Amino acid sequence: MTTSSETTAVIPTGSLILVVGVNAYLGCRFANTLIERGYRVRGVVRDTLRCSHIDVFFREKHGPNVPFEMVQVPDYTAQGAFDQVVQGCAGLILFAADNSFAPDPEIVVKGSVTMTVRALEAAATESCLKRFVLTSSYVTACLYRMGEVYEIGQDTWNTEYPIKAWAPPPYTPERSLYTYGTAKVESEQAMWNFVKDKKPSFVANAVLPDFVTGASMPHAKPSVGPMSFALEALWQGGEAWKFLGPQWMIDAEDASLLHLGALLHPNYQGERIFGCAHLKRWTDWIVRLRAMYPTHKFPGTATLLLMTSEPTDWIHPCVDPPESEAENLEIILDQSRAEALLKWFGKDGFRPMEESMKEVFDTMV
Repeated sequence: MTTSSETTAVIPTGSLILVVGVNAYLGCRFANTLIERGYRVRGVVRDTLRCSHIDVFFREKHGPNVPFEMVQVPDYTAQGAFDQVVQGCAGLILFAADNSFAPDPEIVVKGSVTMTVRALEAAATESCLKRFVLTSSYVTACLYRMGEVYEIGQDTWNTEYPIKAWAPPPYTPERSLYTYGTAKVESEQAMWNFVKDKKPSFVANAVLPDFVTGASMPHAKPSVGPMSFALEALWQGGEAWKFLGPQWMIDAEDASLLHLGALLHPNYQGERIFGCAHLKRWTDWIVRLRAMYPTHKFPGTATLLLMTSEPTDWIHPCVDPPESEAENLEIILDQSRAEALLKWFGKDGFRPMEESMKEVFDTMV
């Protein structure tokens, strides 16, 4: 495979790629991207019967001979969980994650780390496997210091969330965000430690998307990703949107292409690829949404309470957009590396924010 820049991909078309969590919001989209670009896909799910609609979707979209197979691994944390399904694969992408937002780190964090290590162990047994890509999260690097200018780089880590997640019980619901973030932090660190200690033959990359928008693939029930509860609350009313403060966003298709670049581009090796296209603030979003859907009533927008690292301090509802809201002023040093991958695939750059927003909210009209 070559792109507009004629840089040859490290994995040729026709190769078999293992997608762990092909039923995930991004996993299914990524599998579709692979198929459209001439790759064969082996998708891993915990229950093939429950996920049979995915197989149906790909066969209806691409025909009965679509190069897609779905396999079952009931327990992603079991010893040797992926040893059989990785055989013959040239690449492995781990999308699967614990999105339960349960607050207990003994379950969420330890389970996530073990799953990541099991996938790495399996990848190391397959001699033809060239690339391992982990879907991490920007939460692993962001320091959430609102109103402060600081830099985020390859070696920047969110050290605050693990301290809060691993604090003594009780594990109350308000700790769920810290536990989710810590699972991402420790899983990604486990990958880099594995590569450093075991020195496998494959190249590993991590993709760190922040808030992802864009409609689900057509096979799925109406959904706009793991954070759909916040977007649906913006449309339907309610307060779930207050769960998240100012942050970055990226379109789902752009996020999928970043994973593809992490899998294929020869010059991205051992890299954290930041999926951060546009700064998102609820104040700005609601102003834009009111212009897009002038007859729809949206909830009150966000206003600054306290400039702290606590998400619950960033926002509360008000009737009209305030003049100011807590701002994320961080500078991502390697942001251009992500955009360069999109251009490698022939895009002009990140998809405009309003296009991605409208695709989401048009599904709710």
